[in-house]
Amino acid sequence: MKIKKYFDIYYKDMIVNHNHSVKDIVENSKMASLNSVFVAIRGYKHNGINFIEEAIKNGAKTIIFDEEISYFNKNVNFVKVSDARVELARLLNWFYHRRNKPKIIAVTGTNGKTSVTMYTFNALKRLNINCLLIGTEENISFYNGRLRYIRSSNTTPSITTIYQFMMEHPYKYIIMEASSQGICEGRLLGLKFKVVCFTNITQDHLDYHKTMDNYANAKSRIIYQLEDKGMLILNKDMNYFSQFKRLCINRVYTYSMQDETAMIYGKILDRKIGRMQLAIDTLYKKKIVNTKLIGNFNLENLLATYTILHSLHFDDALIVELLENMSAVKGRMNLFLLNKVYIVVDFAHTPDGIKQVLEYFNLVKTKKIITVIGCGGHRDVSKRPIMANVATTYSDLVIFTEDNSRDENVNDIIADMEKGAINHTYLIEPDRKKALDLAIEKAESEDIICILGKGSETEIISKEIKKFSDIDYIRNLGGKRLNG
Repeated sequence: MKIKKYFDIYYKDMIVNHNHSVKDIVENSKMASLNSVFVAIRGYKHNGINFIEEAIKNGAKTIIFDEEISYFNKNVNFVKVSDARVELARLLNWFYHRRNKPKIIAVTGTNGKTSVTMYTFNALKRLNINCLLIGTEENISFYNGRLRYIRSSNTTPSITTIYQFMMEHPYKYIIMEASSQGICEGRLLGLKFKVVCFTNITQDHLDYHKTMDNYANAKSRIIYQLEDKGMLILNKDMNYFSQFKRLCINRVYTYSMQDETAMIYGKILDRKIGRMQLAIDTLYKKKIVNTKLIGNFNLENLLATYTILHSLHFDDALIVELLENMSAVKGRMNLFLLNKVYIVVDFAHTPDGIKQVLEYFNLVKTKKIITVIGCGGHRDVSKRPIMANVATTYSDLVIFTEDNSRDENVNDIIADMEKGAINHTYLIEPDRKKALDLAIEKAESEDIICILGKGSETEIISKEIKKFSDIDYIRNLGGKRLNG
């Protein structure tokens, strides 16, 4: 495929001096090779125009840019456009065009993205349907019965990476997490979605977006990328529900734990430390679901998954069977038993996420709740005292510790957290491993220890990166996994 063919379609009067074959489209100069097209994108931290020379040294033969540049090379095509992000999306669509286009399901929201995408992927995989998951910590391909894991550095990979994944096999479905940063930075530009699902909107990423309205507006942009016959799925209980619904001219499906008029309504009939029984009502029938998944937000996640599958016309009885066979996602409400003490490891790192975890265990506890929690460095500082307030409100004992302090002083982070702690028993142990040991030492039979913030992460990012996993540490102490 020659580069002139592209410009003949979109820029008929353009003179192309070097009509080279196109090997690939890249936005990372290090990934460029002979006959690449390099698109110089201004990102959150770096500007692609500063890497044009490197891309050319690596073999790029066409450079697309939208800002003034001072470097030129007569052996390379230099093409200035009005918006490099838009051009990148158009180039990728042209280069990777295929008749057999997959149905893309995007899940966005503050909490629940990973669980909902994983549950949806696992349901389709169980039905032996070729599908691809693009997730927070890993991307998983299921094709012709073969499962393959692919690592990624962002919640939403770059648009070039997404296209490469999509076109590797003729998948029927692609399920992906869509972060607010990914949407803002154009990592989804040009994609069309069969389904867009919003889980909830609560405080997070205000270091990036500054205000909640900015955050919500960033999320809402994805609605305009629905296919003509695409479907929007909204949690009727969330803030901004009405605003998002007004933006959509497509069919809207709703689910709720509070509003019985939602298309899919669910409630918890019975809850225990290690299981729940749920009732899920559609407009036509009621279904009972027994699950090892725990927590009010897992009801919310299962309702979102149910609604996605329902919107794609899977049979309701089959959906219930699929939901009952779901295991907890690694790092999300993982329940262990260690010396008659219950230990929960969860990724909760926002005020709402922490509250939801602790509210559930307050309803099922027979003894004390001990919570181990920290806050990330160089992230939304305003939520530190709020997270500490929630933790101390809903726990009998809280231990403040490290959680990816980056190059901030962990004691300064904890001092910010203390500002929100109520008159309550809390301890400070900056070393996370020692904090877990302290929690276990303080626990008695049937107490519940909630280890929050890091979930399945395997590193502590401070001035040095330290290998440490909450899950592995509890397992190595003899903790027995109870829910998957």
